[in-house]
Amino acid sequence: MMADVVTADIALFPIPAVVSFPGTTVPLHVFEPRYRRLVQDCVDSERLLAVTHTVKKIRDAPKNQDDALATNQATYLPQAVFSAGMVELVDTTPDGRLLVEVAMRERYELGPDKQTLPYRIAECTLVTDRPEPERETRSAELRTLINAKLITIAATNNPALVDLLQSDEWKNADPNEFSFREFQFLRFDADFMQEVLEMRSVGDRHERLWTVLSA
Repeated sequence: MMADVVTADIALFPIPAVVSFPGTTVPLHVFEPRYRRLVQDCVDSERLLAVTHTVKKIRDAPKNQDDALATNQATYLPQAVFSAGMVELVDTTPDGRLLVEVAMRERYELGPDKQTLPYRIAECTLVTDRPEPERETRSAELRTLINAKLITIAATNNPALVDLLQSDEWKNADPNEFSFREFQFLRFDADFMQEVLEMRSVGDRHERLWTVLSA
């Protein structure tokens, strides 16, 4: 029996070289008028916000505020798969800039547009992993190896992170959650991060990361 397809209308915030993962929090400093409106609307309506890496730049952003609100916002073409979450407004500066945090919940795949002005909203489909019970043992082994490598990397300059990585809470985290949250401690090329984000299994993500960490 085919599983039900889960969709959501999601506001898109394309930012070059920014790839976010479920279970992580993304801080944003928002100053462009249309994106200030996007963020405020998401807060007011409790709409999901996606922060997306980009495929390419389409055009330069309008310099004039009125033009920015009245023209197609697709300055950048977003990647097809991204994380989305709820927005928390942290602070507003005297000149109107917004400081926000986006708590990423799930991955979604881009679908048809529901709105294009003054910012883009699309109907997106939830992305889930395929079950691979035959790889659970290998994935658990890789998880142990990856965590040990993270502890080694953090040992010289981040004792607090070492404590977290050695905690029972972290060690007992859900495998799917672990396979994404480990990237909050590591930074790679955005295209590599996007490749990992699009993978459809915990095993694939662990294998790919371990290949890099053990090189």
